[in-house]
Amino acid sequence: MIDWIDVAGSLFENTMIYIVAMILAKNEKISARMVICWLIAVPVISIANSFNIPYHAIFTVAAMTAFICAFFRNKIIDTAADVIMGFAYVLFYQIIFSVVLMLFMQWFKLDENIAHFILLAIMIPVGILLFRSDLVQRLLSTYYYENREPLFGILAGFLVIYALLINVLAPEDTAYSNKKLEVLLLIGVYVILNGVFIYNLYIKRRTEKELFKSHEYEDYLHELMNQMKSREHEYKNHIQHIISISEDDEIDDVRKRIHEYADQIVDQDSVTTKGAITDNIAASIFLYQAKKRAENEEVHFEYYIDKPFPEYRIPEKDLVELVSNAINNAFEAAADLEPEKRSIFILFQKDHIEVINTMACLEDVEYGVSTKGRERGYGRLNMKRIADKYGIKLSTQIEENRFIVVMDF
Repeated sequence: MIDWIDVAGSLFENTMIYIVAMILAKNEKISARMVICWLIAVPVISIANSFNIPYHAIFTVAAMTAFICAFFRNKIIDTAADVIMGFAYVLFYQIIFSVVLMLFMQWFKLDENIAHFILLAIMIPVGILLFRSDLVQRLLSTYYYENREPLFGILAGFLVIYALLINVLAPEDTAYSNKKLEVLLLIGVYVILNGVFIYNLYIKRRTEKELFKSHEYEDYLHELMNQMKSREHEYKNHIQHIISISEDDEIDDVRKRIHEYADQIVDQDSVTTKGAITDNIAASIFLYQAKKRAENEEVHFEYYIDKPFPEYRIPEKDLVELVSNAINNAFEAAADLEPEKRSIFILFQKDHIEVINTMACLEDVEYGVSTKGRERGYGRLNMKRIADKYGIKLSTQIEENRFIVVMDF
C-alpha cells in the first residue's frame, strides 16, 4: 500500500534534485519541456520510492538521469553528475534539518509531519538561492564544470557508499549485518583512494595550466620572430632600392628622390607600429590570442594602448582575467552578426579600460546579465568578483549598435 505522506515528502526531495540538475546544466529559464519533464519524472520516481525499492538512492539518481537525458538530450555522465550533486544537497540538508526538526517540535509544539513538510518546503527556495549565488557559481565554474567527467567517478562512489551505509546501519537484518566491519573498512579504503585521486587530479590540472601558459609564450615569441624576420627582409629591400636610386644617373634630383622614398618608409613604419604588441608581456600574449581568435571568427579586431603600457593597481593575473572575460562576452555578442558587421575594440589608458563590441540586439541590456542570456553569465561573475576585490568601478554604455564595458581603476 502506498504511503502518501512518504510520497509527498519524496516529491519535495526529488523536486530539489531536479532543480539543482537544471541549474548545473545551465537550464535556468523555465520552459514547457522543463515543466513536462518535472511533471512526469518527479511523481513517477516519488511513487516508486514508496515501495521501498532496494538501493533507492541509486534508483532515484538513475531514473532522474534517464528522464532528463530523454527530454533534453544531455550527456549521460554530465547529467548523472548534476543529479548526484542535487541528491547530495538534499541529503546534507536533511542531516541538518533533522536537528532543526527537533527544535521546531519543541519550540512550536508542531506535529512531526507538519514540521517535516515546512522544512522540506524551505529547502527549495534556499537551494535555488544557494546554487545561483555568486560564490557557489564561482566555485562551480572554477572547479566543477572543468572536472565534471573525472569527478563523476567520485560522485558515483559517494552514491554507492551512501547506499551501502544505509544497509550496513539499518536496524533490521540485511545482507551486510554480519559484515559491518569489512564493509566499513572497504569504504574507508575507497575514501582514501578518492582523496589520492583528487590530489593527483589537482596536480595534473595545475601542470596542464602551466604547460598551456608555456605554449602561449612559445606561440607569441614564434610570432615575434617571424615579424622580425619579415621586417628585416623589408628593410634589406628598402636599402637596396635606396642604393639603386643613388646609382641611377637618369634621376635628376637624387637627394630629393631618396628623401621622398625615406618619408614613405617612415610613414609605412609608423602605420605598422600602431599594431605592434605592447611592452607588457602578459597583455601582449592576451592580445595576440585575441587577434588570432578574431581572425578565426572573422571579427574586425583593433586596440589602442597608451605607451608605455599603463600600470593598473591590480595584479597582472587578475587584470588579464578581468579583461579576458569582457572580451569573451564581446566575441559571443558579435558572433550573432554578419561577418562584415563584427567588430571589437579595446582601449587601454591610465586608470581606464574600455571593451567595445557591435551586437545584434541591445534592448533590455543591463550590467550583470550576460548578453547571451542569464544562463550564460558566469564570466560576468568573475568580473564582478575581481572588481569588488580591488575597488574597480564597472559600468556599461550603449551607443547605437555598440555595447561598451567600462572599467575605471
